[in-house]
Amino acid sequence: YTFASEGDGASIGDLTEARNSFNGSASDIPNGNGFLHGGENAGAVDGYYSNVIDKFAFSSSSNGADHGDLIGDGYNGNGGFTAYAYAFSCFGTNESDGIRDSIERYAFASNTTATDWADNASSTAKRSAGSASQTNNGYFLAGYTTGNITETCKFPYASQTDMADVGDMSEARRNGTGLAV
Repeated sequence: YTFASEGDGASIGDLTEARNSFNGSASDIPNGNGFLHGGENAGAVDGYYSNVIDKFAFSSSSNGADHGDLIGDGYNGNGGFTAYAYAFSCFGTNESDGIRDSIERYAFASNTTATDWADNASSTAKRSAGSASQTNNGYFLAGYTTGNITETCKFPYASQTDMADVGDMSEARRNGTGLAV
């Protein structure tokens, strides 16, 4: 769709596999590419969780390409973060481990498997949290474990430092949205 005028959206391509409830997304604006990672296979009866990282061009109508894999499969993640030449995939849920507590990082420039970047040092593994991104840090806002939570946490992009609890939301909630500053 276009921002300049009203109109319907149009299909511009397909991902490498049909899925929903992505573990996150990221944008490599200087090179004109978008990325989607993880997710739940849209057609699976038992729930198949993907570890695929798809890359697609913003400027053309074409299908997504397999850019690499996350270490673990997952869905309902806590957004994707973009920092410099990297994307971060954080937490979520998967079939084998339940709620995940790892932060994975992958490079925009190379088609490789993500690396384990850091972990959740707070007391609560989470999914379905809101996320906020600023120049040096990623933030998680509230979320869900066995119920909605209030915890606000951050992790630095530049070093492999575990996420730390930095405060609480005024109300327990989940399924927040993302914000980039």
